[in-house]
Amino acid sequence: MTIVLWLYLTLAGAGAAAGSGVPAAEPAGEAVLADGLPSAAELQALPLLAEGPGGLRLLAVEPSRSGMYPRLELHAGGISRAFEWSTADHPAYRPTLYRGNYDGDELPEIAVVLTQGYGSGVSVQELHVVNEEDLTELAVEHPVDAAASRVESEVTPRQDGTVHVSARTDGSLVRRTYSAGDAGSWLGEVHFGSIVKYRVDENRITALLPGQVSPAEFALIAEAEYGRDLRVQRILLREDTTASN
Repeated sequence: MTIVLWLYLTLAGAGAAAGSGVPAAEPAGEAVLADGLPSAAELQALPLLAEGPGGLRLLAVEPSRSGMYPRLELHAGGISRAFEWSTADHPAYRPTLYRGNYDGDELPEIAVVLTQGYGSGVSVQELHVVNEEDLTELAVEHPVDAAASRVESEVTPRQDGTVHVSARTDGSLVRRTYSAGDAGSWLGEVHFGSIVKYRVDENRITALLPGQVSPAEFALIAEAEYGRDLRVQRILLREDTTASN
C-alpha cells in the first residue's frame, strides 16, 4: 500500500509535499505547564482559535507564519499547557475541541482536531488526545499508517476498456468499475492520505480516509475506528457515494 499526496495539491503553508504530509500524532516534544490561567489582558493578546465544552480554550502562542500557527496553547480547568502543534490560520479551518473518555480509564480526555493542509483534493486533519487532569498528551496511531498496512487493493485496467477497483480489509470489501477514459491515468492500487478527517463523539474516535484511484477520483472511504488504546481497532470500507461513478 502506497501513501501519496499529489504534487499539484497545496498544503497550507507548505506547498506541495510527498508522502502523507502528516506525521503520526505522537506526544509533543515540548509542553510547559503554566502555574495558572493568564490574565484577561494576556488572553486578549493571544488569538483564540477554538472553544470547547467545560471552558476549553485553544490559543495561538505565536503569530501565523506561512499560513500556519506554529505553536498552540490549551487551557482547561484552571491550567494551561503549550504544545509544539501547528494548525492552518484560515478561518474556515479552525480547530475543534472535544471532551470525552477515549482511552477507557474512566477519566476525561480532550481531543483536539487541527488542520495541516487544504486545497484542491487535499483536506488533512491531525488529531491529538490529552488527559484533562494534567494536559499530558497520549500517543495516537495515525490512521493512514493503519490503512497502509491493513487494506489490500488493486486497480486493474482490462482489455474491454474498463478499470476494475477492488479493496478489502477486516472482512469488508468494495468493488468498483470505471471506464478507462474516466481518468487520464490510474494508480496501481488505492492510495490514502490526501484527505484525512476525524469524527469524534463522546467516547469514540473515527478517522475517515477517502481512497484515491486516480488524481481526481476517490473510489471508497475507509472508516478507521479507534479502540481504548487509541490505536485503530477496525477498518470498515464503504463505497464513496460522492465519486463520479
